[in-house]
Amino acid sequence: FIEIPGQLARSELRFYTPVPTLKDSAATSRQLGWLTGSGAYRGTVPLPPTSDNLIDSASLLHYPSSSDVPISMCLSEFHFIFLFRDRICAVSNLDERLVWEENLPLKPNETALGLTSDPKSGTFWLFTDAALFELVVKDEDRDVWSVYLKQDSYDLALKYSKTAPHRAQVYSAYAKHQFDQGNYIAAAQSYAQSATSFEQITLAFLDLGEQGRDGLRSYLYARLERCGKGELTQRMLLATWLVEFYLSKINTLDDIIASEGASHDVENLKAEQAFLEDELRAFFDTYKANLDKKTVYDMILNHGREDVFIYYATVVGDFEKVLEHHIMDEAWLKAVDVLNRQINVDLYYRFSPVLMQHVPKEIVDSWLRQPALDPIKLIPALLQQQNQLTPQSPLSSNQAIRYLQHVVFTARSTSPTIHNLLLTLLVTSSAKRDNPTTTPAATEPPSIPAESDLPLLRFLSTAPVDPINARPYYDLDYALRLCKQHNRLQACVHIYAKMAMWEESVDLALEMGDLELAKVNCERATEDATTAGASGDEGLRKRLWLKVAKFVVQEQNDIKT
Repeated sequence: FIEIPGQLARSELRFYTPVPTLKDSAATSRQLGWLTGSGAYRGTVPLPPTSDNLIDSASLLHYPSSSDVPISMCLSEFHFIFLFRDRICAVSNLDERLVWEENLPLKPNETALGLTSDPKSGTFWLFTDAALFELVVKDEDRDVWSVYLKQDSYDLALKYSKTAPHRAQVYSAYAKHQFDQGNYIAAAQSYAQSATSFEQITLAFLDLGEQGRDGLRSYLYARLERCGKGELTQRMLLATWLVEFYLSKINTLDDIIASEGASHDVENLKAEQAFLEDELRAFFDTYKANLDKKTVYDMILNHGREDVFIYYATVVGDFEKVLEHHIMDEAWLKAVDVLNRQINVDLYYRFSPVLMQHVPKEIVDSWLRQPALDPIKLIPALLQQQNQLTPQSPLSSNQAIRYLQHVVFTARSTSPTIHNLLLTLLVTSSAKRDNPTTTPAATEPPSIPAESDLPLLRFLSTAPVDPINARPYYDLDYALRLCKQHNRLQACVHIYAKMAMWEESVDLALEMGDLELAKVNCERATEDATTAGASGDEGLRKRLWLKVAKFVVQEQNDIKT
């Protein structure tokens, strides 16, 4: 039982039940008010009751005037409304302030009788012995946030803050409270949403020294997230400062790990460092557009973080920097992998020459996957491997030939330069294998085995030709000079034939002792002459076959054949 002193002829017990919202399907408590002689006894009734004590937070709310007792009262969400004989007033249930008072417009001999409420419409009714007045409540909670703020009830203050300045004021107070308690991360998050000046906050964290660095980093991060997209300068400054913070912290952990040695804390420190590195990478992914590349490169290199350098360069698409780094480190395969993951063909032209010297197969594989490359611009790279091949190197190891064959026969290139280059490599490569040492004193070059000419002969026989004039795209005169220079006699026979120089073709074949090849060219000359029209050049056919007959008689002593 509760006994409250006072003498009243009439008392009232009133309740206020909050209207359920979308989030709360039913009220969890209701407010109680009891009109007594000493004041309004108030409290909260849980729904349903949670203990034997049916009333929580019970207290006595004093009336605005100690000499006058209300004749009636009602409860709203945040106020007690008291009716006196000549006036009506509202007292805050939160801080007991008198927030509103108004005299009653009563007629002579008119008496106020009481107050009642309409919970559904949220209005109150004052009735007298002669009239009925409606009391409409508007914007009742407009100052509630400031009351909760004074009581350090920051969550409720935020809940009832309706304007940005009000919320900023609450965040400022809450941030200062957290800062004073040493909760610097929580303070940083609130400061970022407050109206406190940037300089004041940063200086406060910097004055803390090392223990304030994490809080300052958190504050800068939160400020960056809240910056508008149009605030380019501010976003760049914040992002750059954050990168410096991350790099400094990672290096500091490096130093601590090195000094700790075998301490049991090393694993925790390494885990923290790995977490920061992951966080920095995520930061680069998100805010790369707000960073100046040159500035960030300089910061990273000053801190000696090569792994971070490579990651940042990759994120911003600066593959040139990544390639330069890998090549300086002689990480050839990593460089090829970077080329494969980007589409700028200019980087292929720039870095392929050095990669061709060290990883020819891998770089050619990369070229084959990039059809947009211009083979002409790859010629400097194609020539790099030639100086490294030995006489014992098989033709299959010549990656330049492999690429050019793809360009000629698969990609169907019609460039004379490409065809001439492939011809040159085929001639010189086979010459190296057949003549590992030179013999300048020799008056006549030794005969070349036919097997060594096969790749070259295959090219001469199958190379694409111009559909207009039926001539190959490579230069026949150049091809003939080159083959003569390197003693590729069998190839010379084919070239003579392509040039329709049938007598020279047959003479050279017989000089080589290749009777069958001479016969083939005689027959081709006959077919060529016939195709050209009329009956052909009878004199040419006779001269060619006479050369063959003379060779058979003189060299083979075979009159019957």
